[in-house]
Amino acid sequence: RETRVTFSCLLLVLLSAAQCSEGATYEDFKDKHIRRKEDIKDCKEMMENMKDRKINTFIIDSEENIKQVCKDGTFIRQDKPHNSDIYESKKVFDLFDCEQGHDKYPDKRMPARIRIACRKGLPVHFEKYP
Repeated sequence: RETRVTFSCLLLVLLSAAQCSEGATYEDFKDKHIRRKEDIKDCKEMMENMKDRKINTFIIDSEENIKQVCKDGTFIRQDKPHNSDIYESKKVFDLFDCEQGHDKYPDKRMPARIRIACRKGLPVHFEKYP
């Protein structure tokens, strides 16, 4: 009986680890990083639901243009721990950073190519901008 309980606990831990390795979803990525020009608000409001982040980068563009990076961006490498592939955009996107606790309107935009992790053709993690 003790072996059965131990095995069940081990199985539960392994299944949880497998789920964690998948990690973020496209919906998470979209909520954290994509903003259309007309949806840009002050940083305080945009950071309201991101208590775990001190700074966050937002990409100003349509979902379709950002998803396109997963289809025709430059492949950089595989990210095996997160079961995704890293791509760099060919297009330059407008980006801005918001800091937790600052309520200023994000007026300083940075034009840059972006590097994102894609899984099953969808962005799931913003890696950086070169």
